[in-house]
Amino acid sequence: MLHEYPALSASAENPTGSYDFPNLFFWDYEPKRNDIVLDVGAGIGGEVFSLRIRVGPGGQVFAFEAHPTTFGKLSRLCELNSWSNVEAIQAAVIDKSGRVSISDEDQHETNSIFSRGKYEVDGIALDDFIMQRGITHIDYLKMNIEEAERLAIRRMETVARTTDHVCISCHDFLGTEWGRTSEEVRAWLASKSFRVLDRRDDPRSYAQFYLYGSKS
Repeated sequence: MLHEYPALSASAENPTGSYDFPNLFFWDYEPKRNDIVLDVGAGIGGEVFSLRIRVGPGGQVFAFEAHPTTFGKLSRLCELNSWSNVEAIQAAVIDKSGRVSISDEDQHETNSIFSRGKYEVDGIALDDFIMQRGITHIDYLKMNIEEAERLAIRRMETVARTTDHVCISCHDFLGTEWGRTSEEVRAWLASKSFRVLDRRDDPRSYAQFYLYGSKS
């Protein structure tokens, strides 16, 4: 029996019930069986439902979530369902390894390291993570980390060389100084030899700032 939290619906294609995430995250590339996936900003596990099914038992999903309470739900979800192809990692993905503070908002999706921090959590650079784990190839990287994408890409040199497909949610629509990240992320993707696509014609303001990078 599939275990899920009350915030999640029964549908694996839209488990949060709040937005069409397959249409957003899989618009340019849909993960396949045996893929290695980094889910950066996994929340309570909404996207993990779908990612783990797509990669199958031969694939692997590394799901990063920084906020302690949110991570606890993500970790418990994976544990209850015995998802052996998902590893939940409590860390804020930034530009260096070390401690960082994160806010504690009512809506878990909006917690940020740029708001007033309540919790101290571990920060990690993705380059350090894949080096520690001996990961030499990444099929798909999904990132949705509330403005911290600007920091994360600063330590993703090795990740960029070893990743085939990227989807990064930028946060220009929030109107904050740190939220205006799309041009910097776009330039970074192009400099790393990714073909870059966007959704500027999408009627949803947040969707307009999703950026997709592909090497195939």
